[in-house]
Amino acid sequence: MKRLSGLIVLFTLTGLAAAVADADGVITLRNIGSEGWQVTDVQGRGVSASGVGLVRIGLEVGNRYHFDLSSVDSDLFAMEIRDRSGRVLFSQKDDDPPQGWEEAAPVITDEGITFTLTEELAGRIGTYRAVSYPAMVGFLRGVDPAAVERARRDRQEAATPGAEETPAPGEPSPDADIPDTDVAPDAEAPEAS
Repeated sequence: MKRLSGLIVLFTLTGLAAAVADADGVITLRNIGSEGWQVTDVQGRGVSASGVGLVRIGLEVGNRYHFDLSSVDSDLFAMEIRDRSGRVLFSQKDDDPPQGWEEAAPVITDEGITFTLTEELAGRIGTYRAVSYPAMVGFLRGVDPAAVERARRDRQEAATPGAEETPAPGEPSPDADIPDTDVAPDAEAPEAS
């Protein structure tokens, strides 16, 4: 029996190591009793955490993330990730694999939850919480770095004087005096001679 349990531990650790090695970012959490989650470590690219108690975790689109719950009793404090409307996306309690998120390639074990943040998932992801303790909740935010860069550039262009677009050759400048050629709605068009 010892040999069999040793093999099970080896396979479990091998699976966990593969999930962590596959991740671009790792968020390590522990429970604070049944009161909340504490982020104890954040590693890798595209991941950030801020706040105390209701910790907000930011994840960049296109990266793979592992929520490391190896120091948490998953039977008592099983985690689930929900969308903004409260629907469960991924859960340690659910024996069935998550449906509809094949592109995210979720891997869910007693040791954690691993997934790729796709654009679609980033638009829906909302919270992480303990299944049995709803007060143990934190917030997730998907960030698209390309969209952030576009918005930053647009704001910068709008704030920079003279940064307006130059009209194409032959087109009038937006500031140019254009003669009023509109015909009043009730007026008749002149007849051609």
